[in-house]
Amino acid sequence: MPAIRPAIRPVATAPAFFLRGGHLGLLSLVIFLADTACAQELAPTGWTPTRNALAAPPTTAVSVGFSQPLSHSSTTAAALAVFSSQAGGYKQGTPAVSGNTLTYRPTVPFKAGEVVSATVTSAVQSSSQQNLARPYVFQFTSATAPSTGLFSSQPDVPLSNPFSLALGDIDNDGDLDLLAVNAVSTGPENTVSVRLNKGNGTFANGQEIPGSSAGKLLLGDLDNDGDLDLVTRGGVRLNSGGNFGSLEPAGLGGAALGDVDGDGDLDVVTEGATSSGPAPSTVVRVRLNNGRAGFSEGPIVPVSLNASTVVLGDVNNDGALDLLASGRNGLIDVRLNIGQGSFASTGQSLDIATMPGGLLLGDVDGDGDLDVVAANTGSTVTVVFNDGQGAFGGSRFVNLGSFAVFEALGDVDGDGDLDLLAGGFPNSVSLRRNDGLGNFSGDQTMVVPESPRAIAVGDLDGDGTLDFATANASSGSGGSASIRLNPATAPLPTHYRINAGGATVSTMLGTFVADQFYAPTPGNTYRTTARLAGTSEVALYETERYGTNGYLSYALPVPNGTYQVVLHLAEIYWTQPGQRRFDVHLEKQLVLEDYDIVAQVGVNTATTETFSVHVTDGMLNLDLSALAAEGGIDQPKLAALEVHPLTPTYQLNAGGGALATARGNFAADAYYGPSHGNTYRTTAAIAVAADDALYQTERYGTNGYLSYTLPVPNGRYQVVLHFAEIYWTQPGQRVFDVSAEGTKVLDNYDIYQKVGANTATTETFLVTLTDGELNLDFSALPAEGGVDQPKVSAIEVLPAAEASSPVSRAPAMRQVAAPQGRQPSEAVGVYPNPSAGEFTVSCRSTQVQTAQLTLRDGLGRVVLRQKVLLRAGDNQVPVQAPGLAKGLYHLTLHPAQGPVQHQKLLIGPY
Repeated sequence: MPAIRPAIRPVATAPAFFLRGGHLGLLSLVIFLADTACAQELAPTGWTPTRNALAAPPTTAVSVGFSQPLSHSSTTAAALAVFSSQAGGYKQGTPAVSGNTLTYRPTVPFKAGEVVSATVTSAVQSSSQQNLARPYVFQFTSATAPSTGLFSSQPDVPLSNPFSLALGDIDNDGDLDLLAVNAVSTGPENTVSVRLNKGNGTFANGQEIPGSSAGKLLLGDLDNDGDLDLVTRGGVRLNSGGNFGSLEPAGLGGAALGDVDGDGDLDVVTEGATSSGPAPSTVVRVRLNNGRAGFSEGPIVPVSLNASTVVLGDVNNDGALDLLASGRNGLIDVRLNIGQGSFASTGQSLDIATMPGGLLLGDVDGDGDLDVVAANTGSTVTVVFNDGQGAFGGSRFVNLGSFAVFEALGDVDGDGDLDLLAGGFPNSVSLRRNDGLGNFSGDQTMVVPESPRAIAVGDLDGDGTLDFATANASSGSGGSASIRLNPATAPLPTHYRINAGGATVSTMLGTFVADQFYAPTPGNTYRTTARLAGTSEVALYETERYGTNGYLSYALPVPNGTYQVVLHLAEIYWTQPGQRRFDVHLEKQLVLEDYDIVAQVGVNTATTETFSVHVTDGMLNLDLSALAAEGGIDQPKLAALEVHPLTPTYQLNAGGGALATARGNFAADAYYGPSHGNTYRTTAAIAVAADDALYQTERYGTNGYLSYTLPVPNGRYQVVLHFAEIYWTQPGQRVFDVSAEGTKVLDNYDIYQKVGANTATTETFLVTLTDGELNLDFSALPAEGGVDQPKVSAIEVLPAAEASSPVSRAPAMRQVAAPQGRQPSEAVGVYPNPSAGEFTVSCRSTQVQTAQLTLRDGLGRVVLRQKVLLRAGDNQVPVQAPGLAKGLYHLTLHPAQGPVQHQKLLIGPY
C-alpha cells in the first residue's frame, strides 16, 4: 500500500444492475428509484428525545427521523417548531436536514424540569417532493440535577390575595419570574402581580396588571416571537420586552395551551362552560391560533356536566394532543384528538372525586405514555395508569399529610422520574417520591403560611433542581407566595480513605473514616489483638472486612477521571499459605489474581498493593472474589482502602492537534518516529466514545513501523493506548504488535476483529522505567505476521503511584445487594445498582418462555435490546452493556406470558 493515504476514501462503485451489459440503463435506474421512493408514505419513524422522555439533557437537540430522505428546502428545515413552557416560548435555534433526519438545536438550554413541546408540521417534504400526510406533536421533560429534596425557606413574596401561580422567564434574563392572579375582595377588579426574580430565588416588584378574572393563569408564546405571553380567564395579554399589553382579544380565557391542530403554534382550550335551562350541558371550546395570536373558533367538545378542569396530552401516542376534563361530579372524560383540534369520546369516564384544578398528566411509571394523577376531595391522590392506547386502569392511592387542594409533578430528587408535590389545608405541602414505577412513598411535609391555594414548580435559583412556590391566601385582604428552594447534592468527593471493617482511625497518612460503600450488607468483619509487623499504623490493620459467599465489593462515587487506588492488607486470621486466595478487579479489570497474603508477606504483616484506574461512569468499582470455580479459597478480605486522583504525565492526540476532552486536555501529537510520518482523519461518528474527535485522527506507520519515545522520570507507569479502526472495514486488513520498553504487550492486534469499524477501544498495561525514556514500538512487519500499517489514536501515560492527600469523610450511601429470592408479585430486580454497565436481572417466571429485555436512556432511546430465555422459577439473567454514559436508564422486561415489568438502573451515582 502507498505510504500516504488519500484524505477522502474512494467513492463506492455504482450498483451492479446499472453496469452489466447495458441492459439496465439510466431510465431503468430512474424507474427503480422512483418506485422505491413511492413504496412507503413519508412518516416519522423516531424521536429524540423520545415522546414523554423524563430526563432529557437541557442542552439536547430535538430530532425527528423519517421513513424517506428529506428535502433540503428551507420549508422543510423550518417545519420543526419547539416550545419551551418556562423560558423563551418558541425556541430560537438552528435547524438542519441530514438524510432522513430533521434536527433543531436550540440556542439556549431548556430549564431544569420544564415540559417541552415540539411539532412536526405537514410542511415537511421528502426529497421526492412528498409531503408529510399529517402533523405530529410530541412532548418531553428536561432533566434535573440530583438533590436532597430537603427544601429550605426563602422570604415570602407579598401579594394581595393570590388565587393561582405560574413560573416563567418573562423578561428573558435567564431566571424564572413569578406571576400570581389576585382575587381582590375589596377593590373593583382582580389583578395579576408580576414579581421579577433576582436570579437567586428572591423577587422584586414588577408590573401590576388590572382586569383579570380569578382563575387559572397560563404562560405560553402565542405569537411565536420568543417570549411568554399571559392567559387568564379574562383574556390574553401579549409580552413585549417583559411587559404585558392590553387584553387582545377580551374574553378569551383559557384552561390549557397546546398545538391541538399541529400547525406549529399554541392554541387555547377553554374551561368547561355549563349552560342553564331545562337541559344543562357542559362544553369545552377550542380556539385555534393563526401563529400571530389571532384566534378563531374551533370545535366544541361536549364533556360531563360541570367538568371545568381541562388538561392536554397525547395519551394514545398518535402524535396529536388529546383532552381530559374533570369537575366536581367526580368524572374524568377522555377525548381523543381526531385531527385539526376535533375531539371524539372514547366512551371511558374515570370515576374519581377530583378537586377543581387537581388533574395532571405525566408518565409516572416510566413506560413512555401519560398516566392520570388526580387530587381527590380528601387527603389522597389517585394514580391511574395508561395502557399506551389511551385506556386507563389499575389505579392506586397516594396518602398525603394534608387536604389535597393542589398538586404538581416534577423530578424533585433528580433520579429521572416524576415525584409528587401536593397539599393544602392545614397549611402544608407533602412530597411523595416516585420509585420510577409509579409507587409513591415517604412522609416529608413542608409547612407554608395560611390557606395555600396553588403550587408551581421550577428552578428558581438556577442550580438545576426543582424548587416550588405556593399561593397563600389569608383571612384578610393580604397574602403571599412562599418560596421553598431545593439544594443540589454536594459535589462528589475525589479522595477516600476507608478503614475496612472498623471505625474512624487517625493515622500518619490521614484520617481513615468508618467503613462504608461496601456490599453485601451487613456483611462480615473481624478484629485481632495480635502484634502486627510491617507498619507503624497498627490500628489500621487490626480490623478487616471479609466476603460473603466468596464475594466482597466497594462502589465509590467519584467524578470521572484517573485515580490511584491503594489496598491495605494483612492476614490476621489464617496461618499458612493457601488458606485464603482471591482475585481483585478494578473497574472490571483483573489487577490481582490468586492473591495469597501469607505467601506474599507472611502472617500478621501489613502490605499494600497500588494501582491506577480510569473511571468513566461516575462510580469506582472494586470487586474482590474467592469463588471456588475461579480457584479461590475461603473469603476475600480488605483492611483499608485509599482512593486519590492522578495527574497524567502525558496525554497525546496521535495524528491530531491539541484537544480538550472529558478525560482531560490532550496535547498535539509529538515524540513520534519516523519523523513527519503519516496521519489520517475521518468525520465519521465513533461508537463507544465520549469524545469522537479523539478517535477521528490517527498516526500510522511507515514501512510497517511506528514508535514513540517519551522523556519520563524513572518509575512505574500505566500506559493507555486508544484505538479505533477508521479506515479498514474487514478483519485481517490491519494486524500489528505493540511493545513497551522492549516487552511485547499486544500480539497480532486487530482492532476491527475486536470491536468493529469506527468504534473506540483502549488497551492498558503497566511499565517500569529505569532509563528516563518510555519507548513504545508499533510494528506490522510481514515477517512477524503483520498486515498493513500499525496505528494509534491517542496515548496516555499515568503515574502508577502518587503521594496521598488528606481526605474528609464522604457521605454515606445506600447499599444495594443482590436479592435472595423474589416473589411472583415483585417487580424485576437489577443488581448491582448502581452499575458500571455489567449487571444481573433477577425475575421470576411461572413457565419456560422467552422475554424481550430493553434498556432505554434518559432521552428514551433504546441502547440495548436482547431476547432472553426464562426458566420456570427464579431467573438470574446476566447483561453486558459496556460504554454507557453516566445517568439513569429504564429497563423493561416483556415476557411472552405475563405482565411487562419495569425497573430503573443507575449508571453512575445518584
